[in-house]
Amino acid sequence: MTPPKRSRPKTSAPAPPAEEPPIPLVAGTKPHPPIGLGLWALGRWTREDEARTREVLAAAVAEGILWFDTAEVYGNGRSERLLGETLERTPVLAREGFIVTKVSWEHLRPHQVGAALTQSLERLGRTSVDLYLI
Repeated sequence: MTPPKRSRPKTSAPAPPAEEPPIPLVAGTKPHPPIGLGLWALGRWTREDEARTREVLAAAVAEGILWFDTAEVYGNGRSERLLGETLERTPVLAREGFIVTKVSWEHLRPHQVGAALTQSLERLGRTSVDLYLI
């Protein structure tokens, strides 16, 4: 006996996310946007993916994403560099973005953390980040 065919229920396009207010992490600091984009997979390890990464970053900014999470190890710094290029081209993101980066597990000694942050800031083209994860 053949089981009856199941039909998939008709669905409509997903609804846009509800407008969520920013979340203050620490009193007196810039609020953290509720939705962000992690850049691990976008950093990749080869240069061939850079054009696609630029497209994704531009699309995210166009959709109002302001929180970006990256790290010095994502693509050996490539993710930070590409985000830095986007920050340079996008004044609203440079002004209002919430930028998070993190130190590599290889640079956790006290004398290495500061140097790692300095290099991340250079790749990002910034003098500071909103959150630095160790």
